[in-house]
Amino acid sequence: MTMALAGDIGVVVTRHWIRDDPWDNPQKYFDLSPIRVVGNVTTPTLVMVGEEDWRTPTWEAEQWYSALKMQGVPAAYVRVPGASHSIASRPSRLISKTDTIMAWFEKYDPANADEDED
Repeated sequence: MTMALAGDIGVVVTRHWIRDDPWDNPQKYFDLSPIRVVGNVTTPTLVMVGEEDWRTPTWEAEQWYSALKMQGVPAAYVRVPGASHSIASRPSRLISKTDTIMAWFEKYDPANADEDED
C-alpha cells in the first residue's frame, strides 16, 4: 500500500500493476506484499536503500529490515546518504555498494565456515 500511496510511481502501481485502489481492495495489496511472507525468510539478508529513493522509499526498506530482525533473521540495513533508487549512480557509491555486498557474501559464505573451524 505504501508504494502505491507514497512511491513516485503510485499511479503505475494502482492503475497498471494492481488495477485497484488500496482503499477498495486492501486484501489484494496485502496478498501481493513481500511483508506477508517475511516469516518464511531464513536467509541472511542485506537491505540497502538510497536515502533519496522515492521508488522504494527508506521506510519500505526499514519495515522489511525490522520484520527480518523480529523473526531472528541475520540482517543488516545500509542507508546510503544522497543516493536515489540507483544507489550506484556515482563511482564512489558503486565501489561502496560493491564492497558492502562482497563483504556480506563473504561473511555468510558456507565455505568460510569450514575455514573458521580449522
